[in-house]
Amino acid sequence: MPVQIYASYLGKTEKLSTPFLAELEKQIQASPSNPEPWLERAYLQATWGNEAGCREDFQKSLSLSTNKPSVYWSMGWALLNLGRFQEAEEAWTKAWTPKVGEPEPRWVPSAMAMACWKSGNKNQALAWYQRAAEREPEFFTTLEGLKERTSNWNTKEQDWLIEVYDVWNRTYDGRNSGEKLRKRLSGQTNSSSCSTCR
Repeated sequence: MPVQIYASYLGKTEKLSTPFLAELEKQIQASPSNPEPWLERAYLQATWGNEAGCREDFQKSLSLSTNKPSVYWSMGWALLNLGRFQEAEEAWTKAWTPKVGEPEPRWVPSAMAMACWKSGNKNQALAWYQRAAEREPEFFTTLEGLKERTSNWNTKEQDWLIEVYDVWNRTYDGRNSGEKLRKRLSGQTNSSSCSTCR
C-alpha cells in the first residue's frame, strides 16, 4: 500500500498527490530495494513540510544505498528546507571527506555558507562564502553570477545565500569585496594605499 503524504499549511492538513509522487510510489512498489525513489520522495516530503515522512524515507534510502554520501547530500538539502540548519550542516559533513591536497566538491562552500548562516554561525558562513568566491569568482563575486549559479535552487534557498553574499560583499573584506577579489585574482592591484578609498 503506498504511503500517503500530507502537507500542513495555514493550520490545515491536506493529502497531496502529484504525478511525480505517483510515479515515485509506483517505483517503490515495483522495486522496494532501490534506494533512489525513496531518496527522491524524502526530499519531496521535505519541500511539503512532512518532516516525519521525510526522515523515514531517508532512513530507508540510507539502509539500502551503497552510495551513502549521495544520500547525506540530499538529506542536507531536505533538512535545510525543513529549517533544521544545524542538522543540514551535519548531514553535509557526512557527504564529503576532506582529503589533504584536494579541494572539497564545488557544492560544499556555498551550501555550507548558507547552512551556517541560517544556524547563526555568521563568521563561519562568511568564511565558507569567501572560499566559494575564491574558487568560482565568476559566480560568487557578483549578484548576477550568484543568481546564475543557483538558478536551479528554490527561491528560499537562493534568498538565503543572497543574504550571505550581501553581508560578505559589504563587510567581509570591506565594501565592494567582490570587485576587490576579482581584481586580485586577475592580477590587478589598487594603486591607492588608503584602505578606506574606493
